Amino acid sequence: MKKLLSILLILLVFIPSCTAEESPLDGALRYLMKNTDSLAPASIGGDFTAIILSKNAPDNKLLADYRENAAVYVTEKGGVLHNSRYTEYSRIVYALSVTYDTVGLDPCNVAGYDIVTPLHDFDAVTKQGVNGTAWALMALDAEPHSDSSEIRAQYVSHILSAQNEDGSFGSLKHSEVDMTAMCLQALAAHTDAPEVAEACRRGVDYLASAQGESGGFPSPYGESSEPISQVLMALDALGLSYTDPRFTAEITLYDALLAYRNRDGGFSHNKDGGSDRLATEQAAMALIALAE
Repeated sequence: MKKLLSILLILLVFIPSCTAEESPLDGALRYLMKNTDSLAPASIGGDFTAIILSKNAPDNKLLADYRENAAVYVTEKGGVLHNSRYTEYSRIVYALSVTYDTVGLDPCNVAGYDIVTPLHDFDAVTKQGVNGTAWALMALDAEPHSDSSEIRAQYVSHILSAQNEDGSFGSLKHSEVDMTAMCLQALAAHTDAPEVAEACRRGVDYLASAQGESGGFPSPYGESSEPISQVLMALDALGLSYTDPRFTAEITLYDALLAYRNRDGGFSHNKDGGSDRLATEQAAMALIALAE
């Protein structure tokens, strides 16, 4: 019996543990690839997963799948992705622009359709509020094949005009961490302008003030992982560290995000919840930003 126990102990020592040694990003990639059969554009499990794979698994066959599906999707829509929700254009333009080196599909010519030009329609884009404007600005900043400097300047001005007195961006009823972080990501490429740099400083100050003792961001709906991911991406876009002294919780934002990590590599929306696709995509994007 003692001999059997000794053998079992030896086996336990020498059997490798994949999850124990993998990084949080590798775990998130493992979760996403295990739970992805196909990459469909304009959907959770499509555009953002394509970006994540493009940066970390550029030879993955799912990227060729995304190229084909994007061309089919745009063709079936006749180049008109939506009549009012222009974030549909922004998301795919952004994804195709960021993944161009691996997917190889120009958003100015997707199966003969130009899905970039609709983002030059100021009235249609801003009808969705600052969210739609931020997404359009990020998409056009990422897309290098068309001249969009004039409309991008208009979008920067529109975002600045939406900043609240406390430095946040969001509805008049309450300030929103997610929206503020997203607007800061959109403005980050334009901080050469003093007014943009000042708006970003105020925005970061607001995010720091919204942080709770747990390291996350309390809200009327409870704490979740997605705002932490968005704030990490915003700070990185602005060239700031997640250890910025303005964020004074006992644990860092990075450690706060890892509190949502599960054994399967995925990240949950709420603590102690099951792995969630959107939460994992956003966490992976944040981890990629920190690694670059």
